[in-house]
Amino acid sequence: MTIRDDFSDSVKEQIRFLSGYRCSNPDCREKVFYISPETNRKINLGVIAHICAASPGGPRYDYSMTGEERRGEGNGILLCAKCASLIDRDMDAYPVGLLRNWKRMAYANAKKEFVFLSTPDDLTRALSVIRELVRVFLSSYRTHGKVVPEARFRGYASMMFRLFFEDLPVEHDYDNKVMCCLRTLDMISFNVLENVSVRVSHFDRSFPRRYDLFMEELGTYSIDIQKNKGRILDVIEETTRCMFMSEEAFCMNKEENISHQS
Repeated sequence: MTIRDDFSDSVKEQIRFLSGYRCSNPDCREKVFYISPETNRKINLGVIAHICAASPGGPRYDYSMTGEERRGEGNGILLCAKCASLIDRDMDAYPVGLLRNWKRMAYANAKKEFVFLSTPDDLTRALSVIRELVRVFLSSYRTHGKVVPEARFRGYASMMFRLFFEDLPVEHDYDNKVMCCLRTLDMISFNVLENVSVRVSHFDRSFPRRYDLFMEELGTYSIDIQKNKGRILDVIEETTRCMFMSEEAFCMNKEENISHQS
């Protein structure tokens, strides 16, 4: 059986984002995703095509490439279904050099569009995703303690902003993500709780994978994270404060607490 060097989901989303969610054919530029009005979720309609085929015998297959190169971001191009079919049926008309040039232009256009196409709705949706990201993150860590009166939630918000948007890119390996998460959560618990009964007692190890999904969704909105840092920090701080005051964050019931101390 022929082995194909297919793209991972994270590589596909990276290419979609860098291409501005539009077909890379400069004569097409069709938008290849939409937001479902019923569920408010994105629906991807585009195809991440291989510039050089994923397996021998395919269009523009290059024997000199390694498997890692074939399934890497550099070998993928975002196209609508029609254009993806066209480039593979008429290979002579669509050589590697032409497709790479399409991709370069698509990436350059996307950067310009992201500056001008950000809308209030995009920011509202993105902040909603970030709010959910904070809630899932803080509830992934289970310990017990009383919130100190002088807790500085803005500082904890800054820690989480750095973690989410600077320390945990999607391509980081899983174990590294777990360690980064635990380090930040441990710092927050040390500062926000007094009389901590259990440290690093429970950590939901599914969080790094959930994080990737949140980042993929954020990538569908045309917002500049650094430009909107103040608004994002406000949302993180507000959500963090509410979770600690309502005892949703780091929550562990007494039975669980006793069992893990024994």
